[in-house]
Amino acid sequence: DEIDIDIQEAMDLADSGRKIRGMETGLVRIDQTLGGIERGDRYLVVGLSNVGKTWRALQMVRRAVEQGERVQIFMRDGKDKEHIIRLYADMAEVELGFLLGGNQKGNERAIRLERLREAKARLSQMGIYIDDSADTIQEQNAIVRRMVKKHGITGTMTDFFGRERSVGFKNSDKTAMLASVAEEWASGIDSFKGKLFGIMLAQANQLDFRVGQPLEK
Repeated sequence: DEIDIDIQEAMDLADSGRKIRGMETGLVRIDQTLGGIERGDRYLVVGLSNVGKTWRALQMVRRAVEQGERVQIFMRDGKDKEHIIRLYADMAEVELGFLLGGNQKGNERAIRLERLREAKARLSQMGIYIDDSADTIQEQNAIVRRMVKKHGITGTMTDFFGRERSVGFKNSDKTAMLASVAEEWASGIDSFKGKLFGIMLAQANQLDFRVGQPLEK
């Protein structure tokens, strides 16, 4: 059975310690179980609120661009942007608490903010692009098509499933809208015929499933 062969191959890979097939994520159990992430595949990252989904996904993105990928990130609210600031701070080696706190002295603040701007520019040069304007999944897919042509992006990350709307659906019809968003997202990734990977984050309370053990702690 083809499925059994794939499962056995994944188990053998995890046991052997061989080099993974796709891009390393830096999350050991994910790399061992999935063999890394690969273009053409779609990844739904599901977890309860405030368990670190966004930060782990951003680390996966950073690891991907270090391996030559170029990634478009879609984020919608202020909390998400704090994660982006955290990523900038990590790149610039600036203390996160200092950036988010309110007790910075003028001169020191200016120096650290300049390092933060340099980190932001460096991320763009590396191939990480961030958009917070797309209001619908159709707009998001249009941006992806444009960024593939303009910057050669090879992956996307969306935070998160449930915030995106779909043209033609009312907010009151949440179930149908989410189904449309999922379908549009999947078909958008698939339309690039193996040249693009997609990472979508989702909160556990939005999906009907039983929470198991986390892949990473």
